[in-house]
Amino acid sequence: MNAARNHAMGSTIPVEASEGSGSKFRSLAAARPAGVQGLDVSGWQVLNLANWRTIYANGGRFAYVKATESTDYRSSQFAEQYSDSYTAGLAHGAYHFATPNTSSGATQANFFVNNGGGWTNDGRTLPPLLDIEYNPYGATCYGLSAAQMVSWIRDFSNTILARTGRLPAIYSTTDWWTRCTGNTSSFGANPLFIARYPSNIASGAGTLPAGWSRYTMWQYADAGVFPGDQDVFNGTEAQLAAFARGTSTGGGGATPIPPAPTPLTAPVIGTGDLNGDGKPDFIARRPDGTLWFYAGTGTVSSSDSGYAAAVQIGVGWNAFDTILGVGDFTGDGKPDLVARKTDGTLWLYASNNAAKSKPTFASGRQIGTGWSVYTEISAAGDFDGDGKADLLARRPDGTLWFYAGTGVVGGNAQGYAAGKKIGTGWNVFKQVLGVGDLNRDGKADLIGLMPNGSAYYYAGTRRTSGTNAWYLPARPVTLSGVTGTSTLVAPGDLNRDGTPDLLARSAAGALTYLPGSVVKDEGYSAAKTSAGGWNVNTNELGVGDFSGDGKADVLATRADGSLWLYPGLGSMTSTGALYVTPSRIGTSWQVYSKLVAPGDFNGDGKPDLLGIRADGTFWFYAGTGKVAGADTGYKPGVKVGHGWGVYDTVVGVGDFNADGRSDLIARRPDGSLWFYAGTAVVDSTHEGYKPAVKLATNWQIFDTILGVGDVNSDGRPDIVARRTDGTLSFFAGTGKPSATNSGFAPEVQIGRGWNTFQTLVGGQDANGDRINDIIGIRADGSALFYAGTGTAGSTTGSFSSTMAIGTGWQIYG
Repeated sequence: MNAARNHAMGSTIPVEASEGSGSKFRSLAAARPAGVQGLDVSGWQVLNLANWRTIYANGGRFAYVKATESTDYRSSQFAEQYSDSYTAGLAHGAYHFATPNTSSGATQANFFVNNGGGWTNDGRTLPPLLDIEYNPYGATCYGLSAAQMVSWIRDFSNTILARTGRLPAIYSTTDWWTRCTGNTSSFGANPLFIARYPSNIASGAGTLPAGWSRYTMWQYADAGVFPGDQDVFNGTEAQLAAFARGTSTGGGGATPIPPAPTPLTAPVIGTGDLNGDGKPDFIARRPDGTLWFYAGTGTVSSSDSGYAAAVQIGVGWNAFDTILGVGDFTGDGKPDLVARKTDGTLWLYASNNAAKSKPTFASGRQIGTGWSVYTEISAAGDFDGDGKADLLARRPDGTLWFYAGTGVVGGNAQGYAAGKKIGTGWNVFKQVLGVGDLNRDGKADLIGLMPNGSAYYYAGTRRTSGTNAWYLPARPVTLSGVTGTSTLVAPGDLNRDGTPDLLARSAAGALTYLPGSVVKDEGYSAAKTSAGGWNVNTNELGVGDFSGDGKADVLATRADGSLWLYPGLGSMTSTGALYVTPSRIGTSWQVYSKLVAPGDFNGDGKPDLLGIRADGTFWFYAGTGKVAGADTGYKPGVKVGHGWGVYDTVVGVGDFNADGRSDLIARRPDGSLWFYAGTAVVDSTHEGYKPAVKLATNWQIFDTILGVGDVNSDGRPDIVARRTDGTLSFFAGTGKPSATNSGFAPEVQIGRGWNTFQTLVGGQDANGDRINDIIGIRADGSALFYAGTGTAGSTTGSFSSTMAIGTGWQIYG
């Protein structure tokens, strides 16, 4: 592994080791030291997310990933290894292979940080690691004297501390350290990652270099259960999380050793209008604990960074590992701060708003304990809509917790109600940020930043139960120039255009402005090609879960009158399949000019079918949920009406009037739209619906009308209609159709180009995310799948082109 300048951590050690341990122990499947198991990898290991999930299943809980070497090598595998290990649930860290004879320690440290070697205080990102070992190119100690080597390491370490707020861990062997540094004891504050490969694991890590009484991590083999080298953390998983957060130096001791200063994940903090001039401001903390105020100017341009020069407004803030601008916590109209100490106590700093040039805060007041269980706390704004500032908090297991602000502090009141779990799986993000009302619907929203720099937008709903409680499903959002080492800041509406903005601080200290914007939400994600072959049919319709297996199905008719069931898979396969091979479940259906999928029309919990014959008679087929052998999925037909030949379109729209029963909408050739309220009573003497009510006119402009279910996530079924020019329109259901009320909101155009499809199949949750989708089928039998987003007709948040507005922000941490 010494070829192509792609040195793995410890790749030089078997050649030079002289600690009585021989070369690396290569078969350790059944031999692991006590502690938390992990690994380190370089470009030699080509791993995907599935591999990392296997590593996690086999007990791996942390990984160090090679990022750089010298100043001219970046690992081609770093980005994927670093991101996928985190997504799979492991703590991750980056390491740099040092070549002290090629450039200074500071130069290599800056190259490392600029190319992935940063740090985030999220409880799952380990401090940067310096890999310093035997020279693969020449003299063991790179031609440096012991004093020169110590100076080089000190230069590297100090630069990493200044750039990231963390002292780097140091990987080496006792033999190399003794030879090349004179066994200096000067780096005892840096976590030690020792390499030793004993034939008997019980013999331990051996004699440690001077300055260290215990190791933090131990590389004990280059082969075993995991790909790459086999490592162990000297402690528990809780201590590993504390080590990642910077509240412990690691090492497995009974009492964690707190470092100074306590680093911040997000040392640049949006506060709102802190100085009372009507413009949003922000603050920043330096590692020395000083707090600095940046007054917003209200404009951002190529000639205006958007903020005034920094003014120091506090000292001693290095006691906190989290500082948040929470908005008006106390209800006095002034934005306040909440901060967490490393002991898990939560503190309120109420704004005095005394001077526009230099804001001040009242003395800190403790308002909570036990907050150390969270890897991240976020200011969510008024997330539940009660007019008070709330918090969100994330645990290492990925659960997301909501703390409703009460605004009451004193006695037993700590300002927040008891925490409520509102989500899972949020540990895939390196940062979760309350961004404000990005889509201008009056509700606070969230942004999640992934370790690879991609981001997702969650529109807040204020619904505390039911489908899409608290927030809508994630939507990708583009943040130009943001990488996995960036940190996001929510400063409010910096340019005062009515939409909140973002700031991004890079590892190199560049500050980038991302103005918020909104776009119309079509309600459906970009099309994905689905499996074809649909041209054997004359018509298709979505019938919901026809076969009773919990997955949405499609029925189709063919020219010979046969009826076919396409059982749903519940998700799209890698080949684009949404349904399994169809089976014939009926014949002689050519007697029907129209088939209608009304949902559960008779109220027995199973989806039914309706058919209209050429003579205008209306027939009902009760669904049975049984499709196998002699069971065709429905009972014999019952005639339930006549005179339906006056309609050119009939669609099932679900419970359109909110009475708990499935309804129908029908259109006549003159464009009039009629509503039939379902009664759920269907037999030889009951038609199953009430007399028609005219809802609207001029609907002849549409060639397709679809009952699509609830596609805007408001709890009411909606309608989508297509014009002949291919534009697609959305009509939000109101739940109140009547002779004087159409029952739907005004038309909103949500798409163009939909006239390429011969048939549209709606009202189907084909991918199992509990949001209805649309499938478009072309005349040639090809199909496209459009996943519903749950936000049709609304606006969704986005960010327009970025603008560089500052440098040198790496001084904050």
